[in-house]
Amino acid sequence: MANYLLELGCEEIPARFMTGFLEEIKSRMSTVLKQYRLHYEDIKTWGTYRRLIVKVEGVPIEQEDLNELIKGPPEKIAFDSSSHPLAPAIGFAKRMGVEPTQLIRKDGMCFAKRYEKGKKTIDVLPDLVSECLLQWPLPIAMKWGTETVPFFRPIHWMVSLLDDVVVPLTLWDITASNVSYGHRMLSQNPDPSYQISGAPILVQSSETLLSQLREYYVEPDPSQRRSVVVEAIQNEPVDEALLEELVFLSEWPKVLTGRFDKSYLEIPQIALKTCMQKHQKYIPKLDEKGQMQSSFWVVADSVTDENKAQIIAGNENVLRARLEDLKFFWEDDLNQKMSVFQDKLKRVVFQKNLGSMSDKLDRIEILAKKLNSILGLGVGSELIERAASFSKVDLVTSCVIELPELQGVMGRYLLEKQGELDNLSKVAEQHYWPKFMGDKLPESPLADLISISDKVDTISACFVNKLNPTGSQDPWGVRRAVLGILQIIKEKHYSLDLQSFMTDSFHILSDRFDQVSDIETSLSNCLKFIAQRFEQNVVDQGISKEIVQAVSQSILTNYQQTVIWAKLIQEAQQSSETFKALSETANRVANLAKKHKINLVVNEDLFQKSIEREALNALIVSESVMADGRFESAPSLNPFEDLVPLLTRYFEQVMVMDEDLHVQGNRLAFMIRCHHFFSAYINWERL
Repeated sequence: MANYLLELGCEEIPARFMTGFLEEIKSRMSTVLKQYRLHYEDIKTWGTYRRLIVKVEGVPIEQEDLNELIKGPPEKIAFDSSSHPLAPAIGFAKRMGVEPTQLIRKDGMCFAKRYEKGKKTIDVLPDLVSECLLQWPLPIAMKWGTETVPFFRPIHWMVSLLDDVVVPLTLWDITASNVSYGHRMLSQNPDPSYQISGAPILVQSSETLLSQLREYYVEPDPSQRRSVVVEAIQNEPVDEALLEELVFLSEWPKVLTGRFDKSYLEIPQIALKTCMQKHQKYIPKLDEKGQMQSSFWVVADSVTDENKAQIIAGNENVLRARLEDLKFFWEDDLNQKMSVFQDKLKRVVFQKNLGSMSDKLDRIEILAKKLNSILGLGVGSELIERAASFSKVDLVTSCVIELPELQGVMGRYLLEKQGELDNLSKVAEQHYWPKFMGDKLPESPLADLISISDKVDTISACFVNKLNPTGSQDPWGVRRAVLGILQIIKEKHYSLDLQSFMTDSFHILSDRFDQVSDIETSLSNCLKFIAQRFEQNVVDQGISKEIVQAVSQSILTNYQQTVIWAKLIQEAQQSSETFKALSETANRVANLAKKHKINLVVNEDLFQKSIEREALNALIVSESVMADGRFESAPSLNPFEDLVPLLTRYFEQVMVMDEDLHVQGNRLAFMIRCHHFFSAYINWERL
């Protein structure tokens, strides 16, 4: 067994892609190894922002021999009755390089045995690696020089070793060798023309690359670099995405401590953290209570004893300038009245032909008041008006213009500083919640009203303006808004007829803006889109797709009840012996009901058999149970199941399609009434 090592040395790959690249190259290498009949014990990957390394352990010296049967034409057309080969057999044998008499005949088919001696692994690897790398679907790609085949970033060197033997490989005009390069700053290349490449390293074998790289200030293992950072910051909590990025922004990480003036701590902590983490890639230091201190950690990549102080000073200067700007913006925002921001919103366009952000706030207010009445939350109208009018004011503040990630959060801080009520100021932040499935929900009924209304208005506007999501494109976050509404309705147990509420929203837009046209088509497309997301959510709860489709007629008018019905049916399918009979009966009724186009009243005087009156009386009882308000909150299949025995007897004793047309029409009228009852909540034909 041997070990194969491949290192690609390239220009800087963005850190956010590195984890995915390493997983992908491992997966692709595994796939092509199997295709080339090379078994292996393990595949390992490592990498930094300027190198990708993959090692295949336990590779055999030669491929497996190929022994397979190739399927050919049917035997009956390949040979005649005397077993003489015909044209199909002759042609197939020729393609396979065998004689027709050598074809294997079994199970009515002809087969050719194909044998291929396994090649040496070192001879197979060049094609294998080429297929692995050149057919890689690239999320980012570049072409350079005269190259026509793209890759993530321009390649500068390749190491390709099977144990200690160089595997001949040429890609992108780069010929593989056993020479790698160390840290570009901490190790020095003696050739003046290649000083920024780092010192050349003559790699002894596939087993020594990692240890040799460490001698030249490159830690190839991301987990080791991660440990260096985590230990240096004393295991303090740190944003996982930031930590992942820092790991792949360095080859030889050193964690340094910088400081800033305590006066900047007057800025809201969330703004400080966002500025330091998102823009500067610094890790804020926190005290025992989780409050920020006037110091931070910076992960640097080219630290020496000589430049350490200079690196710290440089980062402190950069952060000082950033924080000085942020402090100015914060103080400037604090000195403005809310009315100033509200006036600015009148000059900010929401969407083409749909007015300004101020117009959007008016619509949110109307929708929120209507929703408050529908849900019976009892929130005061004046409070809704103020919450709606303040919900977007921070979009035109200096802080949010500088740091868009802080929309909503800065609104809450500003409203708190202006002395607004706590629950009103929180709406500015919480009406954006939830931002994704599983995210935290608004904490008050007032925030729920503004959140749902804002999302409904945005969804309506996007469909009116033909900005609805297509494929992976969703610039307005319509999918996120739909799932946000769903999550609030689901978790807060709100009984909301979303179909009616969305219709109101569309009509508000059409009434206020003359440019809005074809409103019914847009509304239909919107409702269909929302229903699909709601249905998928129920499926994600473990309900079969068929059952969800059977109860989806009410998914937009009463989501909570739809879920209850779906779970009832699934449980009954799995445990109830009578459910099959119920389903068959409901479908038989539906098929008969289709035969009568006019919905006539059942006339008892036309009954000819006692079972007809018994079945009608049982139906009346079941209808009264369903009409009871308690049935809405506690649905059950019992009213349906109670009818099954009587309808079974009914079909045994009664000929629905009687020769007397009056009797036939009356019985079909009864079937229609039964069908209306059965289909009130469930489309049985879907089951």
